[in-house]
Amino acid sequence: MPVKDDRDRFHLIVDNLSVGILIVGKKGIVYANKKFQKMSSVSGSLLGKTISDALLAALPGEVEDLEKKVNAHLSKKSRRTKTFVLQWNDSKGRPRFFDVSLQIVDFQRQTAVQLVFNDITLLRSSEGELKKQCETLQRYLDIAGAAIVVLDTFGKVTFTNRKATEMLGYSETEFVGLDWFERIVPPRIRLEMRSVFQTIVAGEVETIEYYNNPVLTKRGVERVVSWRDTALSDKDGNIIGVLSSGVDITESQRAAAELKAAVETSMLYLDLMGHDIRNQLQAITMSADLLSNIAQNPEGARLLEYVISAADVCDALIDKVHATEHLLSVPLGDVSLKETLEQTLDLFRRKHHKVKVTVDYGGLDPVIRADPYFENLVRELLENAVKHNPSKEKQVWVRLTQRDDGFEIAVSDNGPGMSEKMKLSLFDLEKRLGGVGAPQVKHIVDKYRGHIVIVDRVEDEPKQGVEIRVWLPASKH
Repeated sequence: MPVKDDRDRFHLIVDNLSVGILIVGKKGIVYANKKFQKMSSVSGSLLGKTISDALLAALPGEVEDLEKKVNAHLSKKSRRTKTFVLQWNDSKGRPRFFDVSLQIVDFQRQTAVQLVFNDITLLRSSEGELKKQCETLQRYLDIAGAAIVVLDTFGKVTFTNRKATEMLGYSETEFVGLDWFERIVPPRIRLEMRSVFQTIVAGEVETIEYYNNPVLTKRGVERVVSWRDTALSDKDGNIIGVLSSGVDITESQRAAAELKAAVETSMLYLDLMGHDIRNQLQAITMSADLLSNIAQNPEGARLLEYVISAADVCDALIDKVHATEHLLSVPLGDVSLKETLEQTLDLFRRKHHKVKVTVDYGGLDPVIRADPYFENLVRELLENAVKHNPSKEKQVWVRLTQRDDGFEIAVSDNGPGMSEKMKLSLFDLEKRLGGVGAPQVKHIVDKYRGHIVIVDRVEDEPKQGVEIRVWLPASKH
């Protein structure tokens, strides 16, 4: 269709725009392009109508406010453009969002307000989805077990998570923007840490695996953190910052130091028992031997024999303590349970040849994860079965069975039995009712990730002896 004049040219251009155009004068609407006509869902011409007439259906809650904005802009005759976002209901009642701009224009020889409606529904939806994703990511980072900090190439904090701010005592608004090296790194290592940071920013290294270094909290308290640093790059490969993730190991280091001190103290006591106390025991034994040879009084000789016997017991206790000196440091390996039982039982029978021993391996030859101290465990169970058994004809039963993903060793006796209180307390490390042997057995079982229980040998017959059951997991190698 040929263009007749400037007015036709104007209509041709504006009617084909993808935005809605509405021009409002003092007496109502003076122009609406095709896009706006369609948006308003009003049939017939909009010319001369008010904004309320044109948009009441689309903006039932906001049309009055929009009309006030237009009239205010028209009365001020300000040439400045005013923009805002408007929610709009389409013909099907679905919400849509428009970026609206108001501007004073001269139209048909009168001052009017031009409204441009740009549909941003898809953009708003994308922004909303992106915002949700960012919020979800932030929640994941906030519940992460590690502190996360992002530094720009100048060493300033640009991003963090809740774990980091809680660890350092800052709010997020306080923390973001801080110079990491001036505020968080202790002065004594500041130059060294900044130098390491520069090597990452310069691309000389991409990732620095775990290293420990102290940080300063807002209150100036030092915490020790295990860090891992990784360079961050843009789509062109340019390094734009450094991502640091860290775990606060202050308490674990303190606990390790306390454990080391406790071990060193224990070793000192072991050395005292092994050397100084043993020397004194030898002196007591030798002196008692000499006195017993010259003692005239039978009662005195009997007491000296008791002294010598007590000293021998003390000496045996020292040997027993030293026997498991390196229990925690010796690594686990595959051990034949049946073979160890056979060897230990052979020695036990030689020592206690009058004790009747009955063994049932159940046709099993299992392999478990253990160490050389497993023999100590079996020996202690066997010795315990006869040590407190006053029966003239002592009997010991050893049974091997498969239970779940492991194997159970049961050692029972025909002794006088044990009270329920003693059954529950014998292997309780806090109560220490079983001398040295019982705690050693419990430590060994715990190291092997097993468990130990005491029951009546004969069910509901507590005076017919006890049965100690030790369950140990099978080797998976």
